[in-house]
Amino acid sequence: MTGAEPKHLSIMIAGRLYEDGRKNELWAIEFFRRIHPDNLLIKVMGSGWDAQLAQLASEGYLIEYHREFNKNIYLKLLKSSDYLLVTGFDEGALSTLDAIMFGVTPIVTAQGYHLEQAGEMKLFSTFDELMQIATSLQTDVTKINQARHTLSDWSAFAVRHRDRWQ
Repeated sequence: MTGAEPKHLSIMIAGRLYEDGRKNELWAIEFFRRIHPDNLLIKVMGSGWDAQLAQLASEGYLIEYHREFNKNIYLKLLKSSDYLLVTGFDEGALSTLDAIMFGVTPIVTAQGYHLEQAGEMKLFSTFDELMQIATSLQTDVTKINQARHTLSDWSAFAVRHRDRWQ
């Protein structure tokens, strides 16, 4: 047995940024920073994220960035994501419907039609609630990776087996 690859959470943002900050991109960046770079793949489709993603990349985060919308790439990215992150408090994001349809859990603002959608969602209204979600995701992925390591560590298994039967 060899060591299992660690789980990377895959979190997608679908949407461009605006100069007025309506998408709360600073919340998204802080959300990502609550998850260790070794545990996260950030996927973004939408223009305007260059500076923020360059900073995260310099901190060791894995980034997949597509400035222009392409439906085929969008669907591929979304279907292969664990979560869709929406931090804007504007009208809501139709991408949440796509996420739910493909079994991807949206992390979305508790407002507008997000509250009327069926399916699993992680809702937040405040910065602190969003950070609690990120901390919870980090805790979950740490447990998964610890279990993977334990289950795939042949040397430790052999020692436990030997000690048990001596």
